[in-house]
Amino acid sequence: MNVFLNSYHPLCKTKKGRQAAKCCDYPLFVDGSIRREPDFENLNPAITNLCRPNKLIKRLEKGSLVVYMTTIFNSYKQNKHWRLVAVLEVETIVDSHKDAEKWYLDHHKEDVSQNIICDSTEALSIESTSQIPNKHYLKNGKIDQNKWDKLYQNRARNYPKVAICNIWNNIMELSEPKTITRDDMIEIFDKQPGTQNPRKFKSDEWQKFQKIVIKGKGS
Repeated sequence: MNVFLNSYHPLCKTKKGRQAAKCCDYPLFVDGSIRREPDFENLNPAITNLCRPNKLIKRLEKGSLVVYMTTIFNSYKQNKHWRLVAVLEVETIVDSHKDAEKWYLDHHKEDVSQNIICDSTEALSIESTSQIPNKHYLKNGKIDQNKWDKLYQNRARNYPKVAICNIWNNIMELSEPKTITRDDMIEIFDKQPGTQNPRKFKSDEWQKFQKIVIKGKGS
């Protein structure tokens, strides 16, 4: 079984994101973009190439696990840390977003994962996101929803494969996920790992991660 470590920017990473969570009644740790990547609120979250195109999907197969943690948090209340939000298990891989939409509808799931680019979904408003600026979707110095979604539409077209997942062992926490400290990271990986290119766990690393983070030390 292949296990990968991936990170994302949660909604609560920014002040505007926390305001969006409060105003729109979103969980704090959903993804902060206009297309939730992944859509953790879906019973079968999809992993797409909208983020970091072609770096993860091509390495996945049925049964692969993807551990999702936040990017680094720095605050005056806590030292540098990450949060374990979910572990997803790949159920199936389809060739396009259109095929993904069909999978959800065929399995009697009216709610298509929101990061699937199709007629059944739409992009969120800028006010519903963490509003982290990125040169790829800025227009006149401001975040432009149409430009942002156009970027994702192009990626869906150029890198169309989708991994449809289950939530592994019910590990999903969107309100107060477990903290992962820098000491934890070093104990597991012997260093602070990068996740821009999702890391594949070595067997001993995955065992240590389960013991230290998922089960908790002393379990």
